[in-house]
Amino acid sequence: MNGLMIKAQARTRTSTEKGTPVEIDYVMDARGFTFPIEDSGKRNLRYQLVVVAWNEEEKNAGQAWQMLNLDLPPKGVTDAITNGIHSKRFLTLIPGMYQIYVGVIDENSKKIGTVVIPLKVPKSKG
Repeated sequence: MNGLMIKAQARTRTSTEKGTPVEIDYVMDARGFTFPIEDSGKRNLRYQLVVVAWNEEEKNAGQAWQMLNLDLPPKGVTDAITNGIHSKRFLTLIPGMYQIYVGVIDENSKKIGTVVIPLKVPKSKG
């Protein structure tokens, strides 16, 4: 496998005065990740999650980024391979059309996975 396989979906929540919360759910196929063995016998999972929302004017309208560094026991690795690696990121956007770019980088192998989600954030009712 040359890259990381990921699935993602974006959902809008109830609008507030500051905008509309958008929840991005990730599921990553752990079989593409590298899990080096630590001195403790645990496996290390180190990856970055990135989300960027581009608006209709092709401007960055919001982004979220996180680096995760997890030491997993053997059962944790088995669970990740069986069930995938799940995560969420959140953005707040104003009404409009967006392209949500979702990415993950395995810091151990430098493999990446990306997906683009078109999203319409509706105007609030009220």
